[in-house]
Amino acid sequence: MNNSTNATIAEGNHKETQVRPGLEGKEGELLVRGPSVFKEYWNRPQETREAFTDDGWFKTGDTAVYKDGVYWILGRSSIDIIKSGGYKISALEVERHLLAHPDIIDVAVIGTPEATWGQKVTAVVQLRKGQRMTLPELKTWAR
Repeated sequence: MNNSTNATIAEGNHKETQVRPGLEGKEGELLVRGPSVFKEYWNRPQETREAFTDDGWFKTGDTAVYKDGVYWILGRSSIDIIKSGGYKISALEVERHLLAHPDIIDVAVIGTPEATWGQKVTAVVQLRKGQRMTLPELKTWAR
């Protein structure tokens, strides 16, 4: 797992994981390598170069944290920016905010095409069993 400054936070294999001292609980991009990881994109050398580190690690695009002996995948880091009306909006931050609502148990946030803004933020939420929420209530919470 690497953070945005390319410092290794945690590194492991099928037996154990070592976390760098002082970096416990830090988020970063999950990188993987091994015999079951593909080696290249077919006939796409540029995409292959961008998808792998110089020393052969595949950049999954997932933001993860290692805690309590488990890698927790928090969301996508590679495609989570929605460009809307000149603003860059983090889908991951919108998801986290929506998940803070006591009645929301799961959420997916994407950018959908929109003529005026370029993209609009679109969310699909799953509510706790038996709970109801109107669209205006969801919009109020999301603000």
